[in-house]
Amino acid sequence: AKHCVVFTGAGISTSANIPDFRGPQGVWTLRDLGGVASKTKQINEASPTYAHYAITELVRRGFIKFVISTNMDSLHIRSGLPQHLIVEQHGNCHKEVCISCGSAYWRRYDVSMTVINSRDHFTFRDCKWCGGKLRDTIVHFSENWSEEHTEAISLHHSLKCDLALIMGTSMNVQPNATFPELCLYPHPQPGNMVLINLQKTPYDDICNIRIFTKTDAFMELLIKEMDVDTVTRHPDCKSSWGKS
Repeated sequence: AKHCVVFTGAGISTSANIPDFRGPQGVWTLRDLGGVASKTKQINEASPTYAHYAITELVRRGFIKFVISTNMDSLHIRSGLPQHLIVEQHGNCHKEVCISCGSAYWRRYDVSMTVINSRDHFTFRDCKWCGGKLRDTIVHFSENWSEEHTEAISLHHSLKCDLALIMGTSMNVQPNATFPELCLYPHPQPGNMVLINLQKTPYDDICNIRIFTKTDAFMELLIKEMDVDTVTRHPDCKSSWGKS
């Protein structure tokens, strides 16, 4: 593949004890059964999984060109993935942005914890540069994407993609789920779509390869098959982010 793009969802972070939504122990699955997820961590307490580090390693070696994620847990970036090689379509819980000058602030904690009105997103902190109000970048249901170029960058890489590696997502959230299938359109030749998820998805019948397994297990086999000798566990960059 000349332009492999990885698309990730909540399933890639379940081994970090962050529950997904539609898995057997998912938030919505248990809610429908009248229960709650028991084995959970606060997002800022979680650490990147093997799959996160393995993806970063394959990006570093040039096998993967870009990552598109619906996760807001920042684990891709904390695994060492450069910020310019990922789009986080639903925002990042560690990032807040000034509404006046656009300055971005990275925090060690979940910035949304101080938000009172989830629809205005204000965190009640001010920009050190211009004094403007800061707001989180989280995208809630029915909201537009918060980052200015999220859609354009997602579309660019999805159209350029000749191998879509989709991991840990139910492919039920729109318009996010429509991007991976763009690789199947002729440009000039159709690409391939590989889908790894424990549960069935609406896209199972159109993908080229469908694998039912956990993302860590899949990445371990992929790394071995590609004869990659080492998966580097980069130091967690969260320690360099602001405390306040």
